[in-house]
Amino acid sequence: MFRFIYKLQAMQIQNLTLYTPNLERTIEFYNHTLKFPLLIKSLQSATFRIGKTRLTFTRRDDVTPYHVAFNIPSNKETDAKNWLTDRVKLLSFNEEEMIDFPEWESKAMYFYDMDNNIIEFIARKNLYYTESMPFIPTQVMGVSEIGMAVSDIGKTYDQLNSLAPLPIFDGNRENFMAAGDEKGLFILLNKNERDWYPAGDKAHTSDFIINTSTHSFRFFDGEIIAMQ
Repeated sequence: MFRFIYKLQAMQIQNLTLYTPNLERTIEFYNHTLKFPLLIKSLQSATFRIGKTRLTFTRRDDVTPYHVAFNIPSNKETDAKNWLTDRVKLLSFNEEEMIDFPEWESKAMYFYDMDNNIIEFIARKNLYYTESMPFIPTQVMGVSEIGMAVSDIGKTYDQLNSLAPLPIFDGNRENFMAAGDEKGLFILLNKNERDWYPAGDKAHTSDFIINTSTHSFRFFDGEIIAMQ
């Protein structure tokens, strides 16, 4: 495992579109359980405001689970864990629900949404963003990670890097790579060699559409399709 950090423009995830077979349950979970503001609702989609990210779910039948992480204030991991415990069942690793990542200087909690997407709240100390008030959902800073399960990490990374310069934050070209920075990361996983952390869920190549401060593309059937 290796880690490089380059002084490039931070990759803020501005818009992310995922797919769900049950839009009504999605709205119930993200709006009523997690208390994220619902901005737009139609028969086919719903958009939530989560910090600096607009997260949209679009209705579609053939859907496989995602991994998505949300940044929370650097000092709110305990508050957020307590808040979540009243609303969802936290996943554990080695019997711990608060999982420490010392190399990333962060602590995270994982849980499932209604579609068995693996959702993560992560407090990153290096962002130096703190809050004095008790944790509330409006403190969530935005989507900070989207998982990309692929057969060839090196090929996918090269495609991403060709759209805009993209540092390798952690990992390698063989089985796992985090590409980007602490405000926005593509989590590249070799689906033939690894499963999703922390519960060992099978990694699927799940379609999405993303717009960041540096990258805009559709991820469809494992391929990156650039958007203008």
